[in-house]
Amino acid sequence: MHSSDLFIVLLVLLLIFLIARELICWYWKLNKIVSLLESIDGKLNLDDKIEQIQIALDKIEGNSIGKSSASNINDAAQGESPNGKNGVRP
Repeated sequence: MHSSDLFIVLLVLLLIFLIARELICWYWKLNKIVSLLESIDGKLNLDDKIEQIQIALDKIEGNSIGKSSASNINDAAQGESPNGKNGVRP
């Protein structure tokens, strides 16, 4: 077997592998699953950024660092602002 024949055989095997891989990914919807997981990851990272912004705002407003966003929400639901005064934030 000559080196050019070996090269052609390897090229054909590579082509068959790539086609088979695409068919398997299409059949099991792996490409769609990956894109959905990336979308979910992006949304979760957005939630983390929002939480970091909320923590930074709490520090700026002088709230205690240990006070959670959930307690801020509870305070707001009861008509209290996070700084302890009743009513709306200034």
